[in-house]
Amino acid sequence: MKQFFSFAMALFVSSVFAQETPAPSQKKAIYITNTTLHLGNGKIIENGVIGFSQGKITYVGNGSEIRINRTEAEVIDGNGKHVYPGLIALDTYIGLNEIESIQATVDHEETGSVNPNVRALIAFNTDSRVTPTVRSNGVLLAQVTPTGGMISGSSSVVQLDGWNWEDAAYRTDDAIHLNWPNMDPVQAWWAGSVEDQQKQTKEQLMQMEQFFAEAKAYHESSNRPFNVRFEGMKAVLSGKQALFIHVSQAKGIVASVNFAEKWGIRPVLVGAEDALLVKEFLLEHKVAVVVKETHRLPRREDDPVDEPYTFPARLKSAGIPFAFAGKGGWAGRNLAYESGTAAAHGLGKEAALQSVTLTAAEILGIEKRTGSLEIGKDANLFLCQGDALNMSTSNLQHAWIQGRSISLESKQTRLYEKFQRKNKE
Repeated sequence: MKQFFSFAMALFVSSVFAQETPAPSQKKAIYITNTTLHLGNGKIIENGVIGFSQGKITYVGNGSEIRINRTEAEVIDGNGKHVYPGLIALDTYIGLNEIESIQATVDHEETGSVNPNVRALIAFNTDSRVTPTVRSNGVLLAQVTPTGGMISGSSSVVQLDGWNWEDAAYRTDDAIHLNWPNMDPVQAWWAGSVEDQQKQTKEQLMQMEQFFAEAKAYHESSNRPFNVRFEGMKAVLSGKQALFIHVSQAKGIVASVNFAEKWGIRPVLVGAEDALLVKEFLLEHKVAVVVKETHRLPRREDDPVDEPYTFPARLKSAGIPFAFAGKGGWAGRNLAYESGTAAAHGLGKEAALQSVTLTAAEILGIEKRTGSLEIGKDANLFLCQGDALNMSTSNLQHAWIQGRSISLESKQTRLYEKFQRKNKE
């Protein structure tokens, strides 16, 4: 009975709160004039014009340097507004989690501890009611990521507009996600003894080492029985996939990077709150960091109260490349404001924008297709009245994914319009 109720509720949620119809392909060239172009690479063009056709950017430059055939193209007067590359959310389970209290709508974590064969992409729900809300704040691409266990599975980059997961796929199976065990014992009554914690960590590390060794031996063997978990490791062991390592402490950062390089794998650190304690090591090994969030409390009692806000600026000063995680579910709509908070605490606006556009694309290996406003790249961009990274001024007017004009309507905009009408009665 409980399972039937959960299934019925999932169908109800899907039908009542279904996403707007995906946008059709771009039919006509579009030019946005009289606008400020934020290129995503740290540069700005005042009084700029951007043009795109058949889903690709065809012109980026000053308005005085181009003549537009207005009979053959749609021209949008930017009227002093701002154009930004579409924001890219890393390490998020948007589309995998709808309502926490209804098990049938939660699909970001698999049972078991070792699941490299799990693919988040095939569970991505394009009809999620969360997606329009996140998209309306400029997030147009997301790295949909599984969670839980020691090896959570494979993430994929999706565009937040599509009929199904095949349509949404932007880069399939970009990385395997590994949760590194805690190497610093916790001094708390609920954590158990230090000896027990150290023993558990040692066992987890041995299990991890053994699994990678067995997976490598499996792929080096010509005569082997099929093993779905070892098959899931093929791309990462061959260097085609990155290894996103979820780790916090300095000791774990060093150990995990050395572990990845031992197996010839490119590591990317997720979280890595202690990264600056080992910055020389990270620079030497050319490791990027995915910052989990800036809107949080400091991790340690003696840290400055603004430590999370200044962390990205200090990473930049140290020369460590970084991007921002998109969080899960509804909270993903705050990606622009997470980076905006960092901008206000030493990072600067254009560097903050770059961390959620071009640098994010570079970490995901899609920088040749998106991440900045450059000729030949996909037309993933939006027009915004006010600063897109400032909650008090951001107001998106239009958005495009591969040149398709995307709906910015969401549950929140419908509620706003509903009660606006009530107040006018």
